Amino acid sequence: MSEDVDDPMAEADALGQREHLLAALRRSTVVCRGPKPLTVLRNHGVPVALVAPEPHTSQDLLRAIQEARWDLRGKRVALQHYGEDNSYLREGLERMGAKVLDVILYQWALPENVEPLKEAIQALLQGRAEAVAFTSQPQVRNLFIVAESLGLKEALKKAMAARVVAAVGPVCVRALAQEGVVAQVVPPHPKMGHMVKALAEYWSKAQTQHPA
Repeated sequence: MSEDVDDPMAEADALGQREHLLAALRRSTVVCRGPKPLTVLRNHGVPVALVAPEPHTSQDLLRAIQEARWDLRGKRVALQHYGEDNSYLREGLERMGAKVLDVILYQWALPENVEPLKEAIQALLQGRAEAVAFTSQPQVRNLFIVAESLGLKEALKKAMAARVVAAVGPVCVRALAQEGVVAQVVPPHPKMGHMVKALAEYWSKAQTQHPA
């Protein structure tokens, strides 16, 4: 089961084990959460048994497995995590009886240079930015971690309440909601292009309703 497969291929290459990894994957039942790992796997000739439907969340993946009526009791399932520990998905698989083997190749962290984040916070606080867009849950977390380190977390929340907030996908929307921030613009499909289009449509509608 994979959330992202680019890094395993790179690691396998470094160890000279790419073909062994691909052969093992072809012998296994492979499940993907989203389209990116699906494309990589198909390009390498690895059959994919199941893909979570849009918006490709962990909840969608668990539901798809349940609807497929797979019996996971006593089965060992390797779960590749995508940048952070996905306890929700692991616990869901364990409730189905799976013995989960966590595969964590890398973890997201704050960038070494947080100055751009500090600048973004100041732009929002000073009204120099009328909108803010997020494409992943870690972006939300990192922004508020830096704001809290500056003693500006609550001020940032208030500033964002007066700005247009866009978010890609329900996981990102939920991360904002946990901070008390509402995303007004959520594209129908969890992709960057759809978010840009949704933002443009939002501004166009706002200008029509409230012309300058």
